[in-house]
Amino acid sequence: MVFNQMGQAQPTMGQSQMSLLNWVKEKEQGFQINGPIGTVALAVFGQQVNPHLQQGFGSTRMYLDTSHLPMGEKELTFFITAFSMLAKLADADGDISSTEKRTIGRFIQDGLKLDQDKSELALTIFRVARNVDFTFEDFAKQFKEINKRKPAMLESFMDVLLALAAADQVFSAEERKLLTVARDVFEISEARFEQLKQRHLQDANTPYHVLGCSPNDPLDVVKKNYQKLSKQWHPDRAVKEGMPAEFSAVAKQKYEQIEAAFAAIQSESGDS
Repeated sequence: MVFNQMGQAQPTMGQSQMSLLNWVKEKEQGFQINGPIGTVALAVFGQQVNPHLQQGFGSTRMYLDTSHLPMGEKELTFFITAFSMLAKLADADGDISSTEKRTIGRFIQDGLKLDQDKSELALTIFRVARNVDFTFEDFAKQFKEINKRKPAMLESFMDVLLALAAADQVFSAEERKLLTVARDVFEISEARFEQLKQRHLQDANTPYHVLGCSPNDPLDVVKKNYQKLSKQWHPDRAVKEGMPAEFSAVAKQKYEQIEAAFAAIQSESGDS
């Protein structure tokens, strides 16, 4: 992964310390400690990370072996980016409401179903990210770059952002601004964005809204939307795209919601 240049190389360490590391050349695998993600990683892991930093072989870029951390590179990248963006969004209107805190808690416990260690890590990232200089847009761009071939991942995270912003059933002006930034960075159409947004407003979680339709739409339109969403959120696709296990669980929940919505509409219309 290539992020913006940041910081200076740390002094060379002894052999015993080097045995804990896996510093690699630019084209080899490793977690690069630069840019928004690297800044938060350093702040979150503190002394766990700083003693392990060293300049790469002949490179000005620095890499971290994630084997001594509670998760791997891909999972850590998702966690830092996701909870940093959630923190910036929640903080957009100047304070984090109790409703927003509960929404974040539900996402961690019920959505991602994290164990205690990962739950604590997610909340630590959330707290740290509120105070870093990088913006919501910085994290959004990095998340897009990492997942540029995974539109389902981008849309599903857009859904999470909307759920948090709509926790108190109102979008503040600053929240609307940041959500629009995410929509544009993730290249989600305005029409699809509005469909996603409506699902999180009061009385909008009906089978038709789940499928991005209106009760007035003909059944063939409903079926077309259903087929598109079912394919997009299918658990097999989540695995194929390499989503972290916890995020795959969110995709599975969405898939089940889509299937249930279409079944309800079929039953109502008498179609099978």
